[in-house]
Amino acid sequence: MTTARPLRKKQVKEIVQTIQNQFGIDFPIDEYQFYLNSREKIFILKHSEHLESFNFEFIRTDRMGLYFAEYRNNFFRPTMQGVQLLMQVAKEQNTEVHNTLEITKDQAEEFFKGVDILFPSKENSNALILTFQGTPLGFAQIKEGRLLNYLPKTFRGTTII
Repeated sequence: MTTARPLRKKQVKEIVQTIQNQFGIDFPIDEYQFYLNSREKIFILKHSEHLESFNFEFIRTDRMGLYFAEYRNNFFRPTMQGVQLLMQVAKEQNTEVHNTLEITKDQAEEFFKGVDILFPSKENSNALILTFQGTPLGFAQIKEGRLLNYLPKTFRGTTII
């Protein structure tokens, strides 16, 4: 049985601090409610007093709201939609985002095919937001000169760039 449970404030603060450290974005804690399902996936919903008082213990809920990220061993890996939300928040706050990598059209096409892109001159990086012409595409890491692609298979295929 999969269930989602609300995260404690301490856990949410830890996640938001990790976002701040990795990307330089001050994510608004008070605007969202964070939930964790049994597969350690984080979902967020706009803040609501009704949801705060609701007991999810006896209801099977696997997903609710926006699938925002995975958070394991102090490593924050946002989803494609999570990256878009983070970039939107940064834009609203007029904040410069750290750890972004602008890629070319050819690299974007390879990214959407699910292929790892070679970056031999780049150092290893644990957290990167990929952008193409300022538009956020997703999350990646660079290890041993290769950009590791975390794009889900459902988004792979033909690009519309």
